[in-house]
Amino acid sequence: MKGLINKIFIAVVAALAMVSCVQSDEMLLEDVLGDWYYESAEADMPLQIYVSFAKDRSFQLFQKDGEGAFRRYVGTYTYDGTVLNGVYSDKVQWKEAKMVSREGDILVLKGVDSGETISYVRKTIPATVRYHYSDALKSMAGEEPVLWL
Repeated sequence: MKGLINKIFIAVVAALAMVSCVQSDEMLLEDVLGDWYYESAEADMPLQIYVSFAKDRSFQLFQKDGEGAFRRYVGTYTYDGTVLNGVYSDKVQWKEAKMVSREGDILVLKGVDSGETISYVRKTIPATVRYHYSDALKSMAGEEPVLWL
């Protein structure tokens, strides 16, 4: 009987530990999860970027520079609560890791090496963007995407 109680106790502790890890991982990701939007009209060519970070640590980035269709880039990301980094589906690393800060519905990403900063506002990606795009790879020959990830 005593052995059975010990086994039950160990099973309960293990289950609670797993639930605790899952909850803390979800809480950790809470800063970046969801859809974000950036728009700039600074240069001669307007730029729009939507990025979506999912719980499974995948991302989708939709970019439109100037006229034409949005281009979609996908990949995976890591986030440790401070630093966000990722890799595109064709195994090309992001330009650099980003320090993350968040103020309500504003996500601020600052390049670890360059210090370059860009702010995204929380905004749902419209269906017209999410379902009408051209697929792209970061390493596409002859292309220099403006991407900021």
